[in-house]
Amino acid sequence: FVFVKQKTAYEMLRSLVGSEMCIRDRRKRMRGGTGSVRIRHFFRKEELACPLRLVAELRLSPGDSIGLHPHHGEEEIFIVVAGKGEISEDGIAWEPIGPGDATLTPSGRSHTVRGTEGELVMIAVIGACA
Repeated sequence: FVFVKQKTAYEMLRSLVGSEMCIRDRRKRMRGGTGSVRIRHFFRKEELACPLRLVAELRLSPGDSIGLHPHHGEEEIFIVVAGKGEISEDGIAWEPIGPGDATLTPSGRSHTVRGTEGELVMIAVIGACA
């Protein structure tokens, strides 16, 4: 069992454990989208024994988006924590998403997501398929 909690600067200096540092990143026009996506990585890929590529919090302001992109040999799960947005699978129709919603994009499919109301906050997990 692993529990990740926010650390104060003092606690981080005493024990610099990668997963507790929560690496922060900002990507402009992510996957050809608009605006920027703020990312807080909970774990580094090398810290995980299972084939997970990403475990992170994603934040999108209204109008910001992640462009349409495929997943091959991996699946992506979004769990919406706050705000509202829309997601489209394979570029077909936009579906509203909000707090408590979870989405799964299976291998061989593509998706795009955009923030619409308030700051869209999602937990994202990408893992390889067996």
